[in-house]
Amino acid sequence: MKLVMYFAVANHPMTEARLKDLLIEARDANFEHEVTGFLLYINGYFIQCIEGNTDKIDQLSTNIAKDPRIRDFTVLLANEIEKRSFPDWSMGYHAVSTDAPESDPAFRLIQSNIDLQFLSENGQAILVTMRIFYDRISRFDQSGGF
Repeated sequence: MKLVMYFAVANHPMTEARLKDLLIEARDANFEHEVTGFLLYINGYFIQCIEGNTDKIDQLSTNIAKDPRIRDFTVLLANEIEKRSFPDWSMGYHAVSTDAPESDPAFRLIQSNIDLQFLSENGQAILVTMRIFYDRISRFDQSGGF
């Protein structure tokens, strides 16, 4: 199995409706191909973690890099894994407020507006942050939330 985390820039502003359409498309395809992962959207920037069968993740990464909706596709992490980080999510999603990202309880590691240089150099820190969010949501779901 393989995990890939990438960073990309939206070519056009992503309205809630466009993000919803993107998520539906991704979740359906990911479910069909047994891919799991998590997508962050931060004011026109995407950070996504995808995981699954190595060949499928390699092909999906190639397809995403060619997607006309994005540019500046940059792989932050590409690791062989034994266990999934997001086993229950065909595509988890979270939009981070750029007005006050530090107020988002799942993303307290973000102390100010997004520093793209930091993101491009610290993929492992972002994966840990995503995993913390996943764990918090999973516990909330089990307690009857959502």
